[in-house]
Amino acid sequence: FLANYVFGQLGCRRLTVRCKRHNKHARMMADRFGFKYESVASRFFPDDDAVVLRMFKEECPWLR
Repeated sequence: FLANYVFGQLGCRRLTVRCKRHNKHARMMADRFGFKYESVASRFFPDDDAVVLRMFKEECPWLR
């Protein structure tokens, strides 16, 4: 549902996830959903860096 809404109804080209660098659970979950590592945003959170993960419309496993 989320993929259809974001990519279909809203017309977005990408979906971005930012999570704390040390939150391994969130990073593993994003990986399982098909997000790809993109970069690290230093000092994004008051107590940690952020890992930036992305999914392009053409990479979305739910739209295939």
